[in-house]
Amino acid sequence: MTEHHQTINIVIPIAIELEQKIKVIAQQNRQSIPEFITEIIQTYLQQDQQHKSSYDLANELGIIGCFEDDAEISTHYKLVLTKSLEQKYGYSSAPPRLPLENQLRQRHRQPDR
Repeated sequence: MTEHHQTINIVIPIAIELEQKIKVIAQQNRQSIPEFITEIIQTYLQQDQQHKSSYDLANELGIIGCFEDDAEISTHYKLVLTKSLEQKYGYSSAPPRLPLENQLRQRHRQPDR
């Protein structure tokens, strides 16, 4: 049984090519153009309601909150990464830092004559 709902008429501009495709597909499905367009919209809305965000999917899988880590990691992740690479490989990718006083001396050092 077909449900009857109150309807309204909507007028929208569409490209001629799109109108022609709609007419052909509606005829192939033995539907009127309004029936076909209504079916397309209903299908789209059903699919859109079934779509879940990445967060929702992760939450359903139970992986949100299952790891514990530093809550402030976003503010000092480079330091954490550098330390973990030093531990893993035994060296730092960055040149060793000299104390500020030595850095200043080297910058202002007179060339040897």
